[in-house]
Amino acid sequence: MLKLRLAGPKKIFMKKITILSVISLAVFATSCQKEGVRQPGSNVASGNPTVATISKQTIISSWFILHLSLVSNRTETYLMGKEPFGQHVDYDKTQHVELAYVMMPGGRVPVYTRLPMKLKADNGLQTEIFDVQFSLDHTGFILTVKNTGPGSIAADAVIFQDFRYRYIVIPKETYDSFQIDWDNYNEVAQALNL
Repeated sequence: MLKLRLAGPKKIFMKKITILSVISLAVFATSCQKEGVRQPGSNVASGNPTVATISKQTIISSWFILHLSLVSNRTETYLMGKEPFGQHVDYDKTQHVELAYVMMPGGRVPVYTRLPMKLKADNGLQTEIFDVQFSLDHTGFILTVKNTGPGSIAADAVIFQDFRYRYIVIPKETYDSFQIDWDNYNEVAQALNL
């Protein structure tokens, strides 16, 4: 360590400059270590997300189960579930790509599928095709399951009770720069180190 010896008023002046320099350096180093906000369960951060003012960020949720409820309006009856963010998360939808995946029980290993999807499943006495859609708004992840058949009979929520969901929001530049099949969850997980 280099030691400087100063005499008189110059010594006091130099100590003040040195202290101010150290404080400035510490503030600068701390500010350089900040990262974009990430969603709970991400491989980088945990806990609830905070308000994000960063224009380009990555948000990755952990796998979660949704409780689906019956929703009925004048024209149709369908299932809907919501996973709230916990706190407001803000990102520019024009500069980001929103992805969502479902993990369904399989024979020996789970089956991963990108949303939206069509799902063929037994619904009581007959086999139906259901349109499974997702959206993200400022409050959280929303899933809807609608019957594509002419009878508009809502799906039985029991069909979806063991499904798990994950959403990913990434900047468009990241999405465009990776040469992967975004429908293949295994490739996505490897590319994003999930």
